[in-house]
Amino acid sequence: MDSINVVFEEIKFSIEQLEEVLTRKIDRVKDDVRNLEDSFDSYKRTTNRTIREIKQNISTIQDDINTINEKISEEEK
Repeated sequence: MDSINVVFEEIKFSIEQLEEVLTRKIDRVKDDVRNLEDSFDSYKRTTNRTIREIKQNISTIQDDINTINEKISEEEK
């Protein structure tokens, strides 16, 4: 009976060790996911800012083109 108790204690100890290792690994994965989310959010903000800048530039260029076209039209008259 004592030997069975010893075996059970060893198994229990092994399971506890495995649980600790798995918990640490899960925590690392959670940290990695958080970091990835932060990086993605940053990339998303940068991309959105760049898109806004491009749209503004396109609008400015369109305004310039319209002004040039108006001047050309006036000169042709």
